[in-house]
Amino acid sequence: MIYQHDLSFFEDANVFLEHTLAVFKADETRHRLMLGIAIALQKRPDSFGEKMPLMATRLRQNALPDFIAMMTPPFPLLIWFENQLGDKELKKLAQTIKEKGWDLPGVNGIAS
Repeated sequence: MIYQHDLSFFEDANVFLEHTLAVFKADETRHRLMLGIAIALQKRPDSFGEKMPLMATRLRQNALPDFIAMMTPPFPLLIWFENQLGDKELKKLAQTIKEKGWDLPGVNGIAS
């Protein structure tokens, strides 16, 4: 796990799932795409090519995430957040992801 600003980036799907599985299982229907990607990576880390897909969370003090992001290029970034995020906060998160070396072709999230 690599910390940058307030996001944690993961290179290991098992560690990523340790932090996100409770969120994914709480509403599997909504989270089936992210959960499916994580499980595929758990079984075969090269499922989506040589480079590990982006897996990131922002962890609260209780170690549960309030923001989850995944991306399997060339597809858009998938995001989930517990509470609505303001423009300033979204820009900061996007900038942190870009600083980590990821191009963002678009963003998809779950409508409330």
